[in-house]
Amino acid sequence: MSWLSLQNVSVRAARLRVVLISVGVLIVGFSLWFTNRLANRLRQDEQQRIELWADATRQLILADEHTDLDFITSIIEQNTTIPVVMVDSVSGKPIESRNIVLPETGQEAYLMRRAQTMGQHHAPIVLRVAGNMVQYIYYDDSVQLRQLRLFGWLQMGIILLLALLAYAAYSAIKRAEQNNVWIGLSKETAHQLGTPISSLMSWSELLRAQYPDDKLLDELDKDTDRLQSIAERFSQIGSQPVLQPADVLPVVQGCVDYMRRRSPRTIDFVIQPVDNSQAMINLTLLSWAVENLCRNAVDAMSGMPQGRITVQIAASGRFVHIDVTDTGRGIEHSHHRDIFRPGYTTKQRGWGLGLSLARRIVEDYHGGQIYVKQSEPGRGTTIRIRLCRYQ
Repeated sequence: MSWLSLQNVSVRAARLRVVLISVGVLIVGFSLWFTNRLANRLRQDEQQRIELWADATRQLILADEHTDLDFITSIIEQNTTIPVVMVDSVSGKPIESRNIVLPETGQEAYLMRRAQTMGQHHAPIVLRVAGNMVQYIYYDDSVQLRQLRLFGWLQMGIILLLALLAYAAYSAIKRAEQNNVWIGLSKETAHQLGTPISSLMSWSELLRAQYPDDKLLDELDKDTDRLQSIAERFSQIGSQPVLQPADVLPVVQGCVDYMRRRSPRTIDFVIQPVDNSQAMINLTLLSWAVENLCRNAVDAMSGMPQGRITVQIAASGRFVHIDVTDTGRGIEHSHHRDIFRPGYTTKQRGWGLGLSLARRIVEDYHGGQIYVKQSEPGRGTTIRIRLCRYQ
């Protein structure tokens, strides 16, 4: 799989997230629209019912011997859900209420407050009973209507919660699959390297016995040790590494020396150490992370006539910081997080896994942090590793 394939996987994953979010938004939007439509219909029905109730009340007040009291009373009694307060226009006091649970004391003051609250939601119905005599009917939404409106928001919350749980489950499964592939590939790589490394070590011993003064054998031993270190690195992926208190400087120094010998002569390496820079680390894995940062810095300066990589070690409070600074092309602020994503690379060749691996080593295995401390296009980049200091 090339870096283009990894990029395509990331693009497809991003598109799938957009599709899932869009579907969730559509479901929530349709649910709210449908619920609000039902609520509006119920509200219109209640509006008609309360107007009918007000008219029946007026007829009851003005009833004479020809009035069908049973029919009017039945209409009034049918209102079992809509809260109502009838207020006298002259005294301003409530004279009747319906579908309201009253307290044991202070009922009149309570009804007056309820009438004021109802008036903020619905304009009162003016009831003219005789001549200039006027009464006001205040009413509010029924319990069923309020519950229906609340149900819409509750339903939206449930749908969003289910969507979040589904997305979290999908992300967890995806990460687990990626981890299994990553671990399996690492273990298999370490296993495949074991046989040729053992063979090279045997050949080196045989050649040294025949040509004890050959200096090229020293270089062969160095490369064999390097391969052995690489195999050990891959073998520890997926396992809980052993962290031990150690000075960070020798690890960084070894990485810088290795990269200096294998980098263009136009690139200058500088180390700025500090005393008491001990941390809980795994030497093999941390050196791998620092080496990846240095290699990424070298790539950022490819094609430039001159360049400098500065590795600064600083102890600050409870932490030890390792800052790798280059004078390369720099990174746009919008891509500061993307560079640690698997498959992200700006090179024509490569897998885009170096910084992702460094992040896994620092954060998952060392409990630290790695991030872009500072970067500006055309002026270089500083990537910081923060580890817990050993005191």
